Order: sequence, then structure tokens, then C-alpha cells
Amino acid sequence: MLSACIEDGLVSSNENSERVRELKGLRENLTIGGYFADYAEKLRIKTVIKRLFDGTEYEGMTEQIQKLMVKKEKTPRIIYLDCLHSFGRDGGLAIYNRMKTCKEL
Repeated sequence: MLSACIEDGLVSSNENSERVRELKGLRENLTIGGYFADYAEKLRIKTVIKRLFDGTEYEGMTEQIQKLMVKKEKTPRIIYLDCLHSFGRDGGLAIYNRMKTCKEL
């Protein structure tokens, strides 16, 4: 075994392909500060969603709702369509309207 994961193996190889150049570029941009900022934002979203849906019928679905909010591209239209797709017409609309009224999200 040359390395612990495929990504490490590709980066440590002497291969000069587009895939290796892209991986090396991505690794150069990663910092502990960037990781921590992403982690802190995920925790903030998690606590806001938990407070928003406490005491509702959607309280047990907060993890699924959080996954909708963490996506890279989260325009209101995409969030609305993802809510409808994931929770059905009535549930998705109720979840979306509750999130839309929240100023913290």
C-alpha cells in the first residue's frame, strides 16, 4: 500500500495529468482556518434550525433540513424545490415558509 487514500496517492505520484494538477491546487487552498470557518457555520446553521423547529412535527427532521441548507448553491428557488422534493408538498411548503421567515438563515 503506497498511501492511505487514493487522493494522497495521486498527489504524491509523479503523474502530470489534469486530475493531479487539480488535486494539488485544491490542497494548496485548504487551511485550518477555512475548515474551522466551515465547521463553525455548520454548527450555527444546526443550532438555528434546531431552535426553529423545536416543538413542531418536523423536530425529528432537523438533520435532513440542515443538509438542504449546507449545499453550496442555496438560492431560495433551489431550497424551495429541495424542500418540496424531500418532504412533499404540504410538509415542504411548511418547512420552507418557516425557514424563509427566519432572519438568521
